[in-house]
Amino acid sequence: MENETYEFRDGLLVYKEGSKVCLKRVTKVTSVSTAIQDLDDFTSIKYIKAYINAFNLGFPLEFHTFIKPVDRLAFVKNLERVIAENTVAYEVNPFKADSRIKAERAKYIRSRILKDSLQPFETEVYIAVTACGVDFESSLEVLKARMRVLRSTLNTLGVDIEEVDAEKVFSKMLLAGLSKQKHGLLYKIADRLRKKTVVADLISIPVFTFIPSLGRARTSLRSYGIKLGVDLDSGEEVYWNLGEVTSPHVLVVGPSGIGKTTFLAGLALSLNKAGLGVLVIDPKNEYKKIFESRGEEVAHFTLGRNVSIGFVELLKAVRNSLDRDLVEVLLDIMTSHRELNKRDVFSCLHIALSNLTTIPEGGDIELINSLKRFSRYCSEEYSEYVISKVLSVLAAVSGSSRGLFSLLKELNGLNVLDVSPILTIDPSLMPLLLKVILVAMKTAPTSYPMRTDYHRVIVVDEAWTVLKEGSLGLLEELIRVGRSFGTVVALATQTARDFTKTLGPLIDNLGLLVVLPSTSAEYWEEVSRLFKVSSERIEKARALGRGYAIVRMAPDPRALLIKLDR
Repeated sequence: MENETYEFRDGLLVYKEGSKVCLKRVTKVTSVSTAIQDLDDFTSIKYIKAYINAFNLGFPLEFHTFIKPVDRLAFVKNLERVIAENTVAYEVNPFKADSRIKAERAKYIRSRILKDSLQPFETEVYIAVTACGVDFESSLEVLKARMRVLRSTLNTLGVDIEEVDAEKVFSKMLLAGLSKQKHGLLYKIADRLRKKTVVADLISIPVFTFIPSLGRARTSLRSYGIKLGVDLDSGEEVYWNLGEVTSPHVLVVGPSGIGKTTFLAGLALSLNKAGLGVLVIDPKNEYKKIFESRGEEVAHFTLGRNVSIGFVELLKAVRNSLDRDLVEVLLDIMTSHRELNKRDVFSCLHIALSNLTTIPEGGDIELINSLKRFSRYCSEEYSEYVISKVLSVLAAVSGSSRGLFSLLKELNGLNVLDVSPILTIDPSLMPLLLKVILVAMKTAPTSYPMRTDYHRVIVVDEAWTVLKEGSLGLLEELIRVGRSFGTVVALATQTARDFTKTLGPLIDNLGLLVVLPSTSAEYWEEVSRLFKVSSERIEKARALGRGYAIVRMAPDPRALLIKLDR
């Protein structure tokens, strides 16, 4: 062997041990039974080793485990694909129990990754068998016999293996740092392989090594996108990249006066500079001044003055693009108002709408007057009164010929819609307004040039004004549909309590969660129900004031404490 004590031959490691010739065959675990798959990776490895030890095979085995961290975003997207495919398969054929099991397992893994700060990784397990003899041929015969025993034993467990090139496996050991010792056979092998090894992102660990930090290993923070601030723990700048997120939507939680509006305004500016048209639903008429103070040009609208709800133009667009009954669409919009959704009033409204055979050409005012007239056919005077009262309020904000549909269709630059007048008159009109925006979102294509998968942003400040009307389902629908129609939805609310009733759908559809500090213990208790955050981090955040936040950017489950940049 040219004065060396080892060589690689036919996929084997051949070396001398005294006067004996020893051969080492390396095999790779390629598949395991469903029962073992249900275990985590380390438990599976321990289970296999314990099983084989119980059989007392009569020869030693070497286990080598390689862990390769994988991209969390790609991993989560793949899990979502598995969930969708197997859920559909099970719904089509309920007898396919394996599809249901696969979907549930994928949901469990996704939940662990997003909520419990787990870093996904791929695991490669290699089992090495050694045989020694007086020469190569005799050692090879013993090795083949031991391989048959190993393969038969593993097959009874439901584990399949295949033979692999020993040189490639030892190359991985070199990269993993197992060859750092300056003596022994492994070091000699590593020294020979060093010149022809390609660097890979792999680490190797003994089977029983406990790695407490593996699940929470900090990957590099995003180095490009919209700058949010600086991580107080690492000092690194924190960016939010809309092109990498699994969901684009934003929720900002914080008590009054802590900076929710300031943060959303800065985020809206950054998204606009990234190529997205922005519409801010402004309940306090604040955003125009904020944007102009930063030297930005802004188009300002006031509902009822230079823009209306625009029922008629929306119905015409729905007629041309959506296969839906117009009465059904208008009923769906109207009943988002709390008063119109009451049982007796709903029946009366349905009768009035059913008499509407054509879309009035005279605009919203003619439509509203027609509905008032038709509501007189109702048997209940109270229902007629309620409908007439709400329609009168709607007439007061329907003076402009331009509606919300046109505004969304032509959305470009920074746009602020002042809705403070309608909240003063009737706060229950806010859910109705958002319902119109939701229908318009599905109907209105955009002419604005797209630089990402998303082309417009809808900011709803003080979302609690909608939530207190019992319209949480409307906001959930808005953020769920928004992703499909290229729309980023950014919400702000004063307390996490508003969202804890439907925690799952909200978390699944959030790309960026920003929690601004408060000294209230009750506030942080509510926040901890939204996502996993340590008590130590909460205590740090409670000591901070305006200009700091805890942020979570999906699919990264970590809660980062940052100093905001806006």
